[in-house]
Amino acid sequence: MVKDFSVVLEPLPPFSLALTAGNLTYFQGRVGADYFENGTYRRVLQVDGHAALLSVNDIGSVDEPRLHVRVSAENLLQSEALCAIETCRHMLAMKTDLKPFYDRVTRDSILAALTKPLRGLHPPCVPTVYEGLVFAICGQQIASTVARHIRTLIVNRYGDPFTVDGSVYRSFPSPQQLLDVGLEGLLAVKLSGRKAEYIRGIALKAAKGELDMSSLSVLTDQQIVEHLDALRGVGNWTAEWVLLRAIGRQDVFPAGDLALRRVLSKEYFGGQDISEDEARRYAERWTPFRGLVTAYLFAAQRLQK
Repeated sequence: MVKDFSVVLEPLPPFSLALTAGNLTYFQGRVGADYFENGTYRRVLQVDGHAALLSVNDIGSVDEPRLHVRVSAENLLQSEALCAIETCRHMLAMKTDLKPFYDRVTRDSILAALTKPLRGLHPPCVPTVYEGLVFAICGQQIASTVARHIRTLIVNRYGDPFTVDGSVYRSFPSPQQLLDVGLEGLLAVKLSGRKAEYIRGIALKAAKGELDMSSLSVLTDQQIVEHLDALRGVGNWTAEWVLLRAIGRQDVFPAGDLALRRVLSKEYFGGQDISEDEARRYAERWTPFRGLVTAYLFAAQRLQK
């Protein structure tokens, strides 16, 4: 029997659910396990080994934000619902204080103009380091549109379903689910042989409890990068994206990302090619908000498209 648990949460203002959840789905309605349609953000989470549907609606305003959060699952326990709600806080970055960042960008006319239509965007995160690593490996050295397609295929093929009013939502597959499908199953969702091997190795580490968010979160940025760099298939670019998109660190600028350098070049260098070192040096002016700048640069480009 499906049970519901509801609560009202108040993120730090300003907060826009439309921009924050929209950014998770690249303003396309759905990418992977994230859905944002008709003002409702939905995500199926793995809670103690079974599927729970998270549904979030905006009942406040950007400056006085209030979110109605509902968790639905078979035989739902209160402890499981509370765990899902904490995951929701993390994914929607509800505790991020944007005001110091907005004060800083007033000194940068280009960034000030880019952030204005994005007021209230909290840089969202994926719920686990494991998913962040799979997310990043899928995107290594291929176009972002292809990477999004692969992530969605993984969810459609192997994620747990949850049906609401005739609509089926799926979770991101657990580490064990990806291990169970084997290399052939990973190749079937358009991953290269090498990436399939990398992801299988990541899933094995996660299944053993070696990629625990809480234990990594107490480390410094550099310590986390070094820890993740030791994993097969993970380089500096992947590790920095996990810092940004899974752990939620706000002073990370993954300058090894070609798309990020292109955006930076377009806005600040007249479109000329810039190296990773040049991009990293230029971004130092935005310390300690380099991760927020990264999120806003990409979000601005997505809105323009």
